[in-house]
Amino acid sequence: MSRPDLSAGPFQLGDFTIEPARHLVTGPDGATLLEPKVMAVLVMLARSPGEVVARQELIESVWASEFSGDESLTRAISLLRKAFGDARDARRYIETIPKHGYRLAEVPVPRSVDPSQRPAGADGAATDTPRPPAGKWVAAVLAIGALLALTVLFVRPSVTEPPAAEGQFDPAPVVAVLPWRNRGDDDERVEDYVADGLADELLSSLTKSPDVSVIASSTTFRYRDFDGDFERLARELEVTHAVTGVVRRTPSGVSVSAELVEAPGGVVIWSDVVEAPAAEIFDIPFELSREILAGLGATKPSRDVALESSPDPLAYDAYLRATTLLRGGPPENLVRAIDYLEAAIERDPRFADALAQHALALLNLLLVRPENPLNGQDPPTRLIAIRESARRALALDPGHVLARLALATADYRERVAGSLETDRRYREILGAAPNHPAVTLRMAIMQHELGFIGDAVDLTARARSLDPLSLLPNGVHLEYLYTAGRTEGLRDAWEDLVARWSVEPFVYFRLLIFEWQDFPAARGWVERAAARHDPRYAQLLYRLIDGQEQGTSPEDREALVLEMRTGMAQGWLNVYDGAQLLGAVATAEEMFSFAAERIAAGDDFILSVLYKPTLQRMRRDRRVMQLFQRDGVLEYWLQSGRWPDFCAEPALPYNCRAEADRLADGTDLAVTGSSVPGG
Repeated sequence: MSRPDLSAGPFQLGDFTIEPARHLVTGPDGATLLEPKVMAVLVMLARSPGEVVARQELIESVWASEFSGDESLTRAISLLRKAFGDARDARRYIETIPKHGYRLAEVPVPRSVDPSQRPAGADGAATDTPRPPAGKWVAAVLAIGALLALTVLFVRPSVTEPPAAEGQFDPAPVVAVLPWRNRGDDDERVEDYVADGLADELLSSLTKSPDVSVIASSTTFRYRDFDGDFERLARELEVTHAVTGVVRRTPSGVSVSAELVEAPGGVVIWSDVVEAPAAEIFDIPFELSREILAGLGATKPSRDVALESSPDPLAYDAYLRATTLLRGGPPENLVRAIDYLEAAIERDPRFADALAQHALALLNLLLVRPENPLNGQDPPTRLIAIRESARRALALDPGHVLARLALATADYRERVAGSLETDRRYREILGAAPNHPAVTLRMAIMQHELGFIGDAVDLTARARSLDPLSLLPNGVHLEYLYTAGRTEGLRDAWEDLVARWSVEPFVYFRLLIFEWQDFPAARGWVERAAARHDPRYAQLLYRLIDGQEQGTSPEDREALVLEMRTGMAQGWLNVYDGAQLLGAVATAEEMFSFAAERIAAGDDFILSVLYKPTLQRMRRDRRVMQLFQRDGVLEYWLQSGRWPDFCAEPALPYNCRAEADRLADGTDLAVTGSSVPGG
C-alpha cells in the first residue's frame, strides 16, 4: 500500500488551518506543531472526508516498514484530538468507528476557499472544490543558498505547467538537482568544483521556496554518471522532477544550460541558458531557481535586503571548494572545508553563508568525536568559535537556518541554554525549515536525549527520506528503532546498511550479541574491528561474547565489569559504547557507582545511554531521576509536561511525575519504591 504524501497544500478544517508541509495546526487558541507521522495520519483522513479509514490501512500507509503498530496510531489520534481540542468541548473533529477505524467529522477545504462557502460536513452532500495550491514544503541540504548579487543575461523561454486533476490535494514537487556536466574543449571547461558548487547552490536556492521538497546533494550527487533513466530516478528517490545542467566557460565568464525534467516521464517542461561574467557567477543559481520554481508553480525566493554587498569573487571561489568537500568523505575533508571557509571569511567578512557553514562545519567536527586530533582545539575553544561565526552570520542574515541551528546546538552544549530553551529554538527552526535534513536530524537527536524515542524515530525517518543514500540518517534511524524496541525486520535492515556502506558500527555488534545472539557473527565483527583498536578492546569483547554464550561465574563477571570501567577510564573504550556493554553485565548498584564516578571526575555521563535496552535496570531504579536532574532534563519534563517514553513502561516500579516532584522539592529518593506505574 502506498504511503500518504505529506505534501498536500494548506486546507481548512472547521475552525482550524492545516499546513501539512510545516506540520502546523492553527486554531482559535494558537498554533500546534505536529510530529511528521501525526500529520501524515491527518492528511490521510483528509483525503477521505466523511469516509471511515481502517486502522490497518493507516498503520500500513503511514508507518510502512518502520516496525510500528497499533500503539503508534492510538497515540497519533490522541495527539490530533488534543490539537483540535476534542477533549474540551462537545464538538469533535475525529470520530472513532468501533472495530473499523476513524473518520473526519468535517470536510477539508483548500485554504484559498472562503470557509463560509465550504461544503457540508461529513454527513452532508459533497461539493466540488477547486484545485488547491501546491503544498508547502521546505527541504534543504547542508549547503546554504547562493548569495544574491548582480544582474545576469538571460534567454527566457515560455514555461508550461502540466495540468492537475480537479478537486485533489496535489502533491508538492519533490526535486532532485543532479550533478551538472562539465562539457566542451579544454579551454571551455570550468573546474569540477565550480560545476558542482553551482549545482549545489541552485539546490540550496530552491529550498528557500516553501512549496518544494529538495533531495540533499549528498544523495543526488551519487548520480554523477546518470544515464537519463528518469523512471529509475523517480523510483529510487521518489521524486517528481529532476534538474540537469551543462556548464561551459565562455570568453567573458560562464554559461549554464539547465533543464527541468518531469519524472518518471522524462519530459522537459522548462529549459534555459544563462550566461554571466566570471565575477558574477554567484548570481546564476539564484536566477535559475526563480525560473525553475515558476515552472513548478511554486513561490520564488526573494533577494535578501539584509545583504548589502555581493560576495567577493575569490571568497566565493573558496566557498564553492568548501561546499564540494562538505558533501562527505573522510574527516580530513571536513578539516579542508573549514580551511577554505576561513579563507573565504578572511577575504569577505560579510559573507553570511560562509560564516554559517563555518559554524556548522566546526560543530560537526566536534560532535563526531570531540577528542579527534583533527579538531586542533579543545572543545570549549571550538564552541566559542562556533558561536562567534554563527552570531556574525545572524547579524547579516537573522533568519539563516544553519546559523540558527549551529548557535542553538553550541549554546546547549556549553550549557548557555537549557533543555527547554533549546527544544523551543529547535522547534522554531524546524517550523521554518521542516524538511531540512540537518535540522530534522538534529531535532531527532534532541528528542532522543530528552527520552522521546518514538518522536526521534519519526524524525530520523523523515531525514532519511530527504537524504536516502547517506549513511548518517540511515544509521541513526536504525539505532533509534533498536532503542525503541522495534526489532521486527531490523536485522535485514542493518545487514542491508552494512552491505551498502561497507561499515559495521558498534550498535550492530550490540545487536548481534544481545538481541540476535549470533555469537559466530559477533566474533567475526570483533576480528574485523581489531585492527582499528587497542588490543585490549578485542580481548574484552571476546570475553564478553564467551560470557554471553556460555555463562559467567560471579568472579568472571566482576572482572569483566572492572575491565570495562578501566577501559573507559583509560580511553581505549569510549563511554557511550562502554556504558551500554557495562549495563548488560553490571548490577544496578555497579552502574550507579560508575555514573557517580564519571560525574565526580567532571566527565559527562551520557544520559541518552540510559534509554538503551541494556540499561533497563537503571531506568527501573528511581535513582535514575537524580541523573536526569543533574543534566536539566528533569526540569524540562516538569516544565513542559512531556514525559519520556520509558515512563509508560508497565513494569516501572515508580511514578515519574511523583519522583520528579520529590526531587524538585528537595526530597531525597529511596532506592526502592512503590509499585505505582510510570504514568
